[in-house]
Amino acid sequence: MGAKEKILARLDELVKEGEAVLRTEQTNEWGYYVVDSVPAKEWEGKVASVVRMAFGADSIHTRQIEANIEKGSLVPHAKTIFSALKAARSDWAGDFVGDVRKLAEADVCADLLGQASHLEDNKYHLAAVVIAGAVLEQHIRSMCDSRSIATNTDKGASKNLELMNQELTKANAYDMVRAHQIRTWSALRNDAAHGQPFDEKHVPDYLRGITDFCATVK
Repeated sequence: MGAKEKILARLDELVKEGEAVLRTEQTNEWGYYVVDSVPAKEWEGKVASVVRMAFGADSIHTRQIEANIEKGSLVPHAKTIFSALKAARSDWAGDFVGDVRKLAEADVCADLLGQASHLEDNKYHLAAVVIAGAVLEQHIRSMCDSRSIATNTDKGASKNLELMNQELTKANAYDMVRAHQIRTWSALRNDAAHGQPFDEKHVPDYLRGITDFCATVK
């Protein structure tokens, strides 16, 4: 079971726990509708932890849940948390979170490639090559993630670009021509990053090629 599936399973468990908490609804001595505070507090803590981990501190789901946790065990607050949890579960199951992250990543990559192009225009060839190479590697890593291809070795180290390139080729993400082109780009980047001489006349084609690849091959 991958990370996405594990989180989805955990969200499903928390939905069931929430249903059980809401079934404890009762009226207290002051006439307020409340849920049993002991299981409610335990459930709320787990919900906050999992949703924050999955969606981040600034997501609407996290903010809504955390805003209601400290308001006692009143039924309306418990129901608000439960509704936010179900919405989070729905977004996670539909990969809405992944889509948002991909869009944000695409914006960052486009910005970095724009910076690389500007550096090339101003004859900072080495910096342009290194930045564009980093964007290429991140894009390849994201392609592996979307196909459930591990980006770390069994020992936990990050796989290098060539190994990920080989595995994406085996997964038919692109053909051998693309794979060879990626090796050529990687070699140019490595030369630049290690201070080795490289032919600067190839840099414009290198930047255009990586920009096109990141925009069209997902």
